[in-house]
Amino acid sequence: SYIGFVIYLSAGIFVIVGRVQLGKFGSGELITEEDHKLNTEGVYKYIRNPMYSGTLI
Repeated sequence: SYIGFVIYLSAGIFVIVGRVQLGKFGSGELITEEDHKLNTEGVYKYIRNPMYSGTLI
């Protein structure tokens, strides 16, 4: 069905965009430093974990 395909496609987009933006602003590892800031730009403005959200959809 078209609805299922649209949901599947949007989930894939969440995962890809989240990964691309994560690569721009940091790494996938948890590293605590004094000057680290929370990423609140792009897709992270709306969803805190877009890769997990896309995977769950």
